[in-house]
Amino acid sequence: MKTYQIERISYNPDDKKQIELRRELSRLCSQKGRPLYFFLQTFGCQQNENDSEKIKGILLNLAFVEAASYEEADLVLINTCSIRENADTRLYGHLGKLKSLKKDKASLVVGVCGCLPTQREQNKKIGRSFPYVNMLFGPQDIHRLEEFLHGVYCQKIKINEIHSGNIICEAIPLVRERKFRALVSIMFGCNNFCSYCVVPSARKRERSRLAKDILAECKEIAASGIPEVLLLGQNVNAWGFDLQGGRKKELATLSFTEADLTGMKRIAQGNFTLEEIDTFPKLLAALASVEGIKSIRYMSSHPRDFDGEMLACLAAVPQVENHLHLPVQSGSDRTLMAMNRHYTIKHYLDIVDEVRKVRPKIAITTDIMVGFPGETEEDFKDTLDLVDRVKFSGAFSFIYSARPGTPAAARPQIPATVQHERFDRLIEKLNGYSEEGHQTLLGAKRLVLLEGTSKNDPTVLTGRDSEFHLINIRIPNKLCFPEEAFLENGDLNSEYFEGKFIEVKITGARTFSLEAEHIE
Repeated sequence: MKTYQIERISYNPDDKKQIELRRELSRLCSQKGRPLYFFLQTFGCQQNENDSEKIKGILLNLAFVEAASYEEADLVLINTCSIRENADTRLYGHLGKLKSLKKDKASLVVGVCGCLPTQREQNKKIGRSFPYVNMLFGPQDIHRLEEFLHGVYCQKIKINEIHSGNIICEAIPLVRERKFRALVSIMFGCNNFCSYCVVPSARKRERSRLAKDILAECKEIAASGIPEVLLLGQNVNAWGFDLQGGRKKELATLSFTEADLTGMKRIAQGNFTLEEIDTFPKLLAALASVEGIKSIRYMSSHPRDFDGEMLACLAAVPQVENHLHLPVQSGSDRTLMAMNRHYTIKHYLDIVDEVRKVRPKIAITTDIMVGFPGETEEDFKDTLDLVDRVKFSGAFSFIYSARPGTPAAARPQIPATVQHERFDRLIEKLNGYSEEGHQTLLGAKRLVLLEGTSKNDPTVLTGRDSEFHLINIRIPNKLCFPEEAFLENGDLNSEYFEGKFIEVKITGARTFSLEAEHIE
């Protein structure tokens, strides 16, 4: 496989442009008699969320203040997704709203970033239909945001910058949105070229961050008191392939030895050199050695690259949480081949079986696509059969959406009525297994990492256990917590609880969540 030269840089804005930009922003603040406000809207995956944390870090570093809405903002940035058609529709709806705001506030600066503007036709459409947009740039250009703002504010020009994607920039200032879990992008891009997906064109080829930089970031996270990291990548278990010259052509094998287990345990204890951390399982083990990191999650994995070394890691490293998100997309080999997924259902089931041998109670979740071009009723029944076989703990299921420029978009499409009818049947089956699995947990004790209070009830805490079950928790005895755990009105203080671990007993089971009581 062809490899690509990666340019590794550290965040370092141009001094002259930064001085000019700060001077102009200060002038505008004086003119308005207040700070400049920004509003950042984020669509899409957790990698987009992590990108937005970096965007926010840069803007706060420039003395912008975060606004609560579009209406309050002087600068609006929309960080976009392009995976499905409804993401495009949502963006254009928001841009339509901003058009009227721009009429009332001519000085409003509007930018669109993320995956969608990297698509040539979408980029042209934004320029043609929404000419008031001041900035268009891709996810690989976030480190140049100060440069783009200089262009808009100081040079009064429009920005349309879509980089080729072979850069990794470290040390971009960021703002962690959560106290309980830190998002850590370990790689960018994708080399799989699934026939329905725009990610290789939007985020470009696979580029792995160096182990030393990932470890350094996670040490900073631990020092800040955040107990859990979520490692991100389009295909996290491909991390390191580009550093070693590329991916192997054959499917990964699922065997491991006692020596593999011993090696994983050694690395998890901190006995390793940076040079030997060259695969994703070894990276997981190395992160387990970071003092203060109590929990490690990751997503998403690709069945093509899941191997015996990963099984050894799951067997040897308890800090890696008891949850595997393993997208299957379809239960039909014929459909998988048409999707260009590079594995068979037998291989997928072999992974599931081997994972459950080393971690019998692991929660396995997946992605399933319905109505892919050419999918027959028999193909769809194969998917239902797969669900019966695996009994997924949960699934992100969705109807196929044609993306311009992908091979699948040029094929004959399945009627929407057929897609929706199949989707409803799939959801019914998935929900049944989800609720069935939750029922088996009634009465069980669980250690939960708290995310704060429930959005629907400020007297209830919410969090997740090692298997990533969503658990809503009641506190029957408030006396077991200090005064600062509660607000003046008696509600729970979300900030106090966020990031803490508590033990609970499961008292109720629903399709998508569990109910529990705190154990003193």
